[in-house]
Amino acid sequence: MSLSASGLKVDVRSHAKGTGIPRRCRCGEGSIVRTSTTVTNPCRLFHCCPFGSKENNFHLFKWTDESMFDEVEDIEIVGDKI
Repeated sequence: MSLSASGLKVDVRSHAKGTGIPRRCRCGEGSIVRTSTTVTNPCRLFHCCPFGSKENNFHLFKWTDESMFDEVEDIEIVGDKI
């Protein structure tokens, strides 16, 4: 997604590593969204790698609400530059 105004074009997806909605795991696999079933985070959505597990933290795991907050911050930064 890109935003432009007055000739300024900024790619919103080119944010810092680890911020925003994750599209791919570092292993190259696309991310999926799942729902937490734990007592501490019931029904909370998260992005993860389909090959990830609790025992293997190499693969992607990120809470969706945190990802959405990152995306909003990135858009606000772009808006401030326009």
